[in-house]
Amino acid sequence: SDDLLAPHAAALAVAAFAERPDAGFVYGDAYTIDESGYVDGMIESPDPDPWRLANTYDYVPQPGSFFRRSALGAVGWIDESLHWTMDWDIFMRLSLAFESVHIPAIMAYARIHDAAKTSSGGLSRLAEIDRFIRTYSERRFANVFWRYALDTVLLGCGRMFRRATAALGLDPIVPGMVLQAALAPIDRRLGS
Repeated sequence: SDDLLAPHAAALAVAAFAERPDAGFVYGDAYTIDESGYVDGMIESPDPDPWRLANTYDYVPQPGSFFRRSALGAVGWIDESLHWTMDWDIFMRLSLAFESVHIPAIMAYARIHDAAKTSSGGLSRLAEIDRFIRTYSERRFANVFWRYALDTVLLGCGRMFRRATAALGLDPIVPGMVLQAALAPIDRRLGS
């Protein structure tokens, strides 16, 4: 991955772990950046809520998250059979077993672009998300499924839109703004 850690992130994580010795993991907020490093959005994470994590969306920016080794050992290491939801699965298992802490600060820069694993997963990614939902959610087609189904469609449309805007010489931020605007009402309805 070519995500970036914010310069102060490790110090904030160490301080949060020191203040909350029962925490299994801590996470913060993140800026999203494009392949050139241009900031084109922000991920403002809510406070921890295992139900929300399982039923609405993966609100933990992976590059701005930190785990205790002992907590990972207790819940089990990364499930290597997962490709797109491995971090979400870890967050879920940790949040069910330990306290988790949201640090209200920018902890990372998450790079989003067409070649990124999340952006290029398509229907295979959606199928893995469905397996995650079956494991942790109380409903077969939880709101999270529909949010990621739309996200999958919009990511494909976004790639086409970015190519078109580049060919027309338009600002590269436009596709990201359109995607965020399309998902915003859904995220508000889901309580994110």
